[in-house]
Amino acid sequence: MVLDPEDRERLLMTIESSLRVRNATGFFLWTQGALQGLVPHDIMICVAGGGAWRGLQIRHFSGCRYFEQRHFEAACFGANALVPTLMREWETTGQPRFLLPGTMDAESAKRLMELELRNLIAHGVRGVEPQSGGFVCFSRTTLDATERTVRILDLLLPCIHATYCRVLFEDAILPARANPNVLVTAREVEILYLIKDGKSTGDIAQHLRLSPFTVRNHVKNIFRKLNARSRSHAVAQAISQGILGYPMQ
Repeated sequence: MVLDPEDRERLLMTIESSLRVRNATGFFLWTQGALQGLVPHDIMICVAGGGAWRGLQIRHFSGCRYFEQRHFEAACFGANALVPTLMREWETTGQPRFLLPGTMDAESAKRLMELELRNLIAHGVRGVEPQSGGFVCFSRTTLDATERTVRILDLLLPCIHATYCRVLFEDAILPARANPNVLVTAREVEILYLIKDGKSTGDIAQHLRLSPFTVRNHVKNIFRKLNARSRSHAVAQAISQGILGYPMQ
């Protein structure tokens, strides 16, 4: 028997408690509480997206003070970033990926150390469309690459994905109901896409036939609405909130 009675009891408790999660704070508390009994970890990165991974929504939930926003952005954003690479591998195999001591090469170990992840276990759940569904990475975990771990991940990933999607829905709907003025405008989305492509203020002004002053005002409003401290941070925030889609290829 892969799972013992204690594992099965924890699994039921974890699934039942997930039904009470309604927001990001509740999700974080759930991951740091009930979920820890089966998947002990300090850092969790969650991904949800539609076909061809359109409109990716990526967030991290971390109890590790060393894992900063810059580490999250480096791990998740860019064609050769770690998480997109692991997602492409999973699309082919459908199997969990273990980057643990003794199961990874020296280069991977160095990369994980630089990202303050230390180790990593990743798995996904497929959606209706090709290249859609969810993907989760657990880091700083004490789990091993065993049949028990694989079974736990297979059973929990649909629950984690459904809970994460519920949080994303609530986070998207409730602020809009409370204060429609905080929404990013269509023009600001245009500018965000151009920023993501590396365009300067002058380039954006020329492309959109606006004055540089107007572009700077739009960027200032984007920073305020997304609580961003830089252009790259604004793009990361927009992607994580589903405002911008992120092409995986």
